[in-house]
Amino acid sequence: APSNTAAIHNRYDTMALMKGEQMVLDTDFLIAFAERMANAVRCPVTREIPENMKEKLDIYLCRKRAPKQ
Repeated sequence: APSNTAAIHNRYDTMALMKGEQMVLDTDFLIAFAERMANAVRCPVTREIPENMKEKLDIYLCRKRAPKQ
């Protein structure tokens, strides 16, 4: 993985470390967020992708080559 990518998951992620209460809070948040997005009259998130993100996606998806550094 790139050096600027956070280590979100690792070998210590086990069921023993997971707390049911936190999973309930996370699930409640996800449900509320999904309902708000699904029922919004207008999408509250811009539909534009910044140019620098388009460039990174093109490189990641092998549509372009990364510039030489």
